[in-house]
Amino acid sequence: GKIKDTWRAGNIKDYTVAVHALKSSARLIGATDLSKMAAELEDCGDRKDTEAINKGTPALLDKYSYYFDRLTAIFDKTAENENERELIDRAALSEAYGAIKESVDAFDFNTADELVNMLKEYRLPPDETDRYGRICGMITRLERDAILEELNNG
Repeated sequence: GKIKDTWRAGNIKDYTVAVHALKSSARLIGATDLSKMAAELEDCGDRKDTEAINKGTPALLDKYSYYFDRLTAIFDKTAENENERELIDRAALSEAYGAIKESVDAFDFNTADELVNMLKEYRLPPDETDRYGRICGMITRLERDAILEELNNG
């Protein structure tokens, strides 16, 4: 993934952006331990503390992998019937859109795509389905400016 790649390349700037995006995504799914680890490494990145980054990143990647495997297992058992899905509440939807916006702003379309796919597990409020469809299409086409404009109007 982006964190591992930028870390291995020694690209502290993009690494810091990537762990920032992970911090938000982890918070969104309630993975507070992962979010805290990402926040600490984001601070290390801001300080250009490569020693601390090299020390902390393997544990972050392990923890991320742990959550990713579990989430994948959960989402593989998708409710086939739309009505069986839980209606997402507006605060959670707004938080998800915020995390998508942050990811796209950081040119991290993989994370944005993962977040959009997580939203498919919920029923959206009827007045949000068109907007969600537009955002999905824009992410597929990597239309960064259009996505940011769409999410700024929310």
